[in-house]
Amino acid sequence: MAARAVDELREKFIEGLTGLSAKRQIEIIETYPDPLFDQMAPKLYSEVPHSYQKAKELAQKVILPMIPYFSPSGIINVLEAVRNNNQICKAAATPQIIETLFEDRIDLLPETSDKWKEFAEWLLEDEGPDDYYSYPDLRRKMGEHGLEIEIPARREDEEEDEEEDEELF
Repeated sequence: MAARAVDELREKFIEGLTGLSAKRQIEIIETYPDPLFDQMAPKLYSEVPHSYQKAKELAQKVILPMIPYFSPSGIINVLEAVRNNNQICKAAATPQIIETLFEDRIDLLPETSDKWKEFAEWLLEDEGPDDYYSYPDLRRKMGEHGLEIEIPARREDEEEDEEEDEELF
């Protein structure tokens, strides 16, 4: 009975928070990170205005403080926010923030490894393996934990190989 009452209070608390302005929600999460904000923090992050600097600032306020409290679904939602918002993905600080998320939540790899691999493969669709925004340090860290990512041949590489083959004949 007590657990049910706690769950009801939790739901009412979250409802009350969602009624606050985004600015106030961010302040609360930054000041009092808690597992209660597991879904709210990635949602706020995903809605960052069109600004690389704002993406960095928001990550510092709602993602970094929440890292110890994220569940597997919270981590997956952060990765989705990066995938779905170019301002987040291409913000200069994001690769390091995502690396920190990975390193600090290795404990959740059994539940999140497939999503980490999908994320790393997605990053390579438009970037070369050594490009900053393909997050090469993240892939290296993933490899250290047994999550190997196959680096696809890029169109430019294939064309170079064809040219080299033609020169041989």
